[in-house]
Amino acid sequence: PAGRLSGGNRRKLSVALALIGSPAVAFLDEPSTGMDPGARRVLWDQIQGARAEDPRRAVVLTTHSMEEAEALCHRIGIMVNGRLCCIGTPQHLRSKFGRGFEADVKLRAPRMADLLPLARALEAAGLVRCSS
Repeated sequence: PAGRLSGGNRRKLSVALALIGSPAVAFLDEPSTGMDPGARRVLWDQIQGARAEDPRRAVVLTTHSMEEAEALCHRIGIMVNGRLCCIGTPQHLRSKFGRGFEADVKLRAPRMADLLPLARALEAAGLVRCSS
């Protein structure tokens, strides 16, 4: 029985059941949650393949993963507190809202001088901003 399957295998079965019979619209709720990266990629390929079989087929999915949304969706809607805040193509949303991110990194080195050439090169390339 399906109850004995692992969480990832239950997700795969759920997606297979949703796509069986080639429905015009398939609704998928967090289809790859709990899957390892390899299994997730295989599942994404299956979803894309099902959609490619019939270009009129719509697949509507929910996800917390922007990576998953970009891999599977032509249009993305972002909801905040139950309200649709924005909708657009992945490229449109990335250009409008994607300003990168900021991270604090603290390193311990036997000698700080050992890190300076790397830090200067990364800063010169515009990849990081260094401060002390």
